[in-house]
Amino acid sequence: MSRRYDDVRRVIALASLVFSAGVGAQAPATSPLQPVCADGATPKLQEAEYPVVLRAGTAWNRHEYSAEERTRILFHADAIRQHFTPPPSLGQVPVIAESWIPAWGGAPSLHSAVSAKLVLVMRPNGHVRTSIWQMAPFSLPLATAVMDAVAAADKAGDFEGIPRAGEARGDDTLVVQLRSVTAAPGSDELPLMRARLARYVADEPARITKAGGIYYPDGADYSNVENKGEIIALVGSNGKAVMSGTQVSRIEWRDFINTMRGAVESTVYQPARSGGCAVPSLFVHNFDFSVRR
Repeated sequence: MSRRYDDVRRVIALASLVFSAGVGAQAPATSPLQPVCADGATPKLQEAEYPVVLRAGTAWNRHEYSAEERTRILFHADAIRQHFTPPPSLGQVPVIAESWIPAWGGAPSLHSAVSAKLVLVMRPNGHVRTSIWQMAPFSLPLATAVMDAVAAADKAGDFEGIPRAGEARGDDTLVVQLRSVTAAPGSDELPLMRARLARYVADEPARITKAGGIYYPDGADYSNVENKGEIIALVGSNGKAVMSGTQVSRIEWRDFINTMRGAVESTVYQPARSGGCAVPSLFVHNFDFSVRR
């Protein structure tokens, strides 16, 4: 199983603009995270309290987890849950138009403030070698609280007794997913907390009007390296990606990160529409790089 995902360590830092221009912040009128409305128009806002749950991810890179592997991941998620303390607040997070985003490696998610995928690289002795965000929640307090819970569970030795896969001797890479649910949690989900979450209801989703250019990295091409990737772009009401809130949600080789992000940054979108307003939203970009022969 490939574990070359060094660049996901920076995803929280990429969200700096999101938090500085989020709900309650003094964002300028021209902020791409603010609605742009015709006279008298108002975006459709939906706000309610939702359960936030932990569940097993469904894949890591090209490896799709078996039912047995997902059960082991859920044991790790439960250990994290037992040490988790909900933050007093989710902090400043943007209100954006959201739908059930079908990002790779997990169940669809509705609220980016709490939606995330946490990668645990476990040592053979049952302790954490590293924990990194494959996709970070927009809420920094929640991200911090989850990482604190991982550290506490590891220190307490709560991962040690979880059975390993077969005769595996090396590190084990596991993905724990966080997401909001609109009904009761499923049988394969662990309740974590409840949170009041808001989103714009889109009349029209964002769409691409001019795709950004894509190139195959020379070094990867020379080495016959192929890659499947995914980026969750935060598309502003101005029709451009807000790169500080855009996350690489799947990457097998870091050589491809610059070309993927460059393509998103140069893409022009028609922004999502809600109640006669252009509003920020999420857009999933999928990439499939095959070697030129």
